[in-house]
Amino acid sequence: MKIVVLIARILLGLIFVVFGLNPFLKYLPMDENADGPDLSDQSDCGSTDSTETNH
Repeated sequence: MKIVVLIARILLGLIFVVFGLNPFLKYLPMDENADGPDLSDQSDCGSTDSTETNH
């Protein structure tokens, strides 16, 4: 079990290092619109007032 935990920690550490250095070294290609999804079409999402709950 100690070996499994050691391997998991090493793999997770490598994943964090690889994806953490990507913004600085730019070795993984990214889309131009990498800021996140466009939420402009969800204008009515969450528009209900908190006092209008049906409890």
